[in-house]
Formats: sequence, structure tokens, C-alpha cells
Amino acid sequence: MEYTVTSATGNWAVAIDREARAVFIPKSFSFAITGTDPDGVEFLNETDTMAQGNGNAYKNQQTVTCTFGGTETDEDGNTFVFTGSAVVVRRR
Repeated sequence: MEYTVTSATGNWAVAIDREARAVFIPKSFSFAITGTDPDGVEFLNETDTMAQGNGNAYKNQQTVTCTFGGTETDEDGNTFVFTGSAVVVRRR
């Protein structure tokens, strides 16, 4: 199933899909970004993870894993690929 969400600003803010009338409460995130120059030389490769409550938040609640990603190219021809996932508690 695919959702289009918006989020409030701030740490661990919930995301909302107004069309599906669903709210997503974040539990953890993982991100990765890679940057390559126009010649294909990699100049950036970073990953990060973070978990609410040291990974102990929402222990007894069913979670859903959502994935996201994309590619962007800047005006200098550098290409950035980003991927990630979020483990969330979904409420309707």
C-alpha cells in the first residue's frame, strides 16, 4: 500500500495521510545517501539510524515498515541517491 504523508516540524513528529485518514507515529528511521560527480566518482556515502526511546518506544504495538528514496542532480551535475526506511505505528 502506498501513502503520501506530510509531517509537522520537530523531533519525532507524526506524519499524516489525509486521504487515507491515517496517522503514522515514528519509532525509528534509517537513511543512506550517496553522491557521485559527473564522472561517476563517489564523493559522499553516509548512513544514519535513529530510534525513539533507544528502540524501546511502542513495544507492544504493531508496526509497519515504510520505505522511501529518490535521486536528485544538482546544477553541477552531481547526482545524489537517497534511500531510507521508517518503522512506524499506524493509526486510523
